[in-house]
Amino acid sequence: MSGDFTRNSYRPAKAYSAVRMQQGRLFTDADWNEQGDIAREALRGTSASVIGASGFPEDNAGFAIVPGSGGLIIVGGEAYLDGIRVVLPPAQTLALKRSSGTSAATKWQAEKGGRVALGDHLVLAGQAIAQGVRVSALHPDIDGKQIFQCAAALSAANNIEVRRFHSVESQPFLPDVLLPAANGDYLAYLDVWERPISTIEDPLLREIAFGGPDTAVRDQIVWQVRFAKLTDLVAAGALTMPASCESFGPGWTPFGPNPPRGAMAAKAEAAGVADNPCVLPSTGGYRSLENHLYRIEIHNGGTAASGKVTIKWSSDNGIHRTSYGEIDGVAFVVDSVGRDAESAFKTNDWVEITDESRTLSGRPGFFAHISDVNGNRVSIDQLLDPDTLAPLPPAGPPNMAVLPPRGQVRRWEGGPPKVIAADTWTKIDRGVEVQFAAGRYATKDYWTIPARSISAAIEWPVDPVAGAPALVPAAGVAHHYCVLALATLAPAGWTVTDCRSLFAPLSRLRGFHYLGGDGQEAMPDPLKPAVRIPLDADLRAGYVRGRKPVPGANVRFTVTVGDGRLPNNTKVQIVPTDADGVAALRWSLDATTQTQQVLAELLDSAGQRMQLPILYTANLSRAAEASFDPANTPVLAGENTVQGAIEKLAGLQQIGCSTRVIVEGSDWVSVLKSLKP
Repeated sequence: MSGDFTRNSYRPAKAYSAVRMQQGRLFTDADWNEQGDIAREALRGTSASVIGASGFPEDNAGFAIVPGSGGLIIVGGEAYLDGIRVVLPPAQTLALKRSSGTSAATKWQAEKGGRVALGDHLVLAGQAIAQGVRVSALHPDIDGKQIFQCAAALSAANNIEVRRFHSVESQPFLPDVLLPAANGDYLAYLDVWERPISTIEDPLLREIAFGGPDTAVRDQIVWQVRFAKLTDLVAAGALTMPASCESFGPGWTPFGPNPPRGAMAAKAEAAGVADNPCVLPSTGGYRSLENHLYRIEIHNGGTAASGKVTIKWSSDNGIHRTSYGEIDGVAFVVDSVGRDAESAFKTNDWVEITDESRTLSGRPGFFAHISDVNGNRVSIDQLLDPDTLAPLPPAGPPNMAVLPPRGQVRRWEGGPPKVIAADTWTKIDRGVEVQFAAGRYATKDYWTIPARSISAAIEWPVDPVAGAPALVPAAGVAHHYCVLALATLAPAGWTVTDCRSLFAPLSRLRGFHYLGGDGQEAMPDPLKPAVRIPLDADLRAGYVRGRKPVPGANVRFTVTVGDGRLPNNTKVQIVPTDADGVAALRWSLDATTQTQQVLAELLDSAGQRMQLPILYTANLSRAAEASFDPANTPVLAGENTVQGAIEKLAGLQQIGCSTRVIVEGSDWVSVLKSLKP
């Protein structure tokens, strides 16, 4: 984060749980900020442990992607990514008045409720979200009221109320984004990160009662709905086909696992401690009379091996910046050139020029060389392309037309960005050096290095094994990702498969469980087909909250197949759970339907089903339904049921048994011959 800080003292590995203030002691910004980091990370860690890597509360699940007329709508609600709560407010209600025109040519005037953005979708009261109409054009205001036009007819009435929904094109933290236009399969995912907000971005942070001083900065959660083509994710190693919602688990990123993220080490050669803080050490170490917080930031990302990764640096964490609202020739008319003579913009300074759109989209800014400062006019004589760092134009005065009409200017004491070489120490300033490892670096990755004059050293961790400066991952910007939907664009439009993981509140995490009674059999009396046969065991279902039984809950049992009866002699009976959370009853089958079923449903106080039902099945035990194998009885060949075999046996002639007693002296041969086959 960029801000006027002394250092960042938060170290999760030290397991500090609080910062305790002591009386009569110096209180620094680092102490205050560390307490905030401890509390925030504790909250987020707990949320992530309970919810998981990502989750959407089922009562207010946000960020559903819904196809609309000419675009994709983002529905408001909440999401949690790695414990970070992300909120998209619900749709606003707007009062509109017809300004002119009819049908699709109508120009609407916003009367109440706020302003619309290009790409917003407006839904009439009582209509489904998918019936929304896209805002297609913005016109000059009339008497301070917004005038706009829609892509299709919104209503024939002259005064209407609508709900305004953000779309992928009009999301507040990703301006100028366009929906994919090529037919194909895409992944819609949520990208969440944080940025610092100061009075430059939000002037209302100033306390006017004190004269409007710049005080504390804020962290802002940024959310962005992004799209990636599935074939591109496969090429990056971020997806293995076939794709499904389960293909994108915890820790997934759109960049794939390789190459790994890069890291940086920093050092200042050791020097003797000065007895006098106003005297510099004679050799080595950090050589300055001032304390600084160096900021090393990636300007152009990529892999270190590509030779295209560039860095920029500031000795004061990049805090010297201002905004401008006008470009006059080759000069910016800025709000302020600095708070004092020491920190003010000066001739020969190098500055980065950017705006909200470039910041939110993660793109670097233009670099410019200051040729003159006259009051609030800052003139430049060189302008470098953000990506190639080539002059714009190659010769002559700078091309100011490529710059945003309004934006911010930030000074970088290190001058234009420089290419890094992996595993090579690069001199930064006053004895401070940095080294980058092989790996992947993202634009706006940054590290901070506290440099202290009295010790002539920097604060940087040491590798406990090698004893050398440790390679440390970037301090930010940390991005958190989760899948929202799989989306397919075809000539007929978008189709979307929702991939969000919904969760219920802990107070409603209750279970409705099968306990017994399924799969029983009963033997009917064929001579009494009207008599129902009770099963031997009850049908049993249980209801628990966590591991504790819930008594008094209503369970509805319904005979859905067959003409069986429940204890109340009907097909439907509601049974309350007992002290053990169990609802049980005895089911009697009819004597003719072979397979019969009962459905058990847990009901809420309004009599509506709360959870998935339990299905019980029972069968009649009859010989006609029992299998018979005639392989060892040739005379019963062709019969495959017990009933069929019995009936065939009953029809056979000269079968049965005969008893003969043979005693000593009997003509046993004659006896055997007398037996008929």
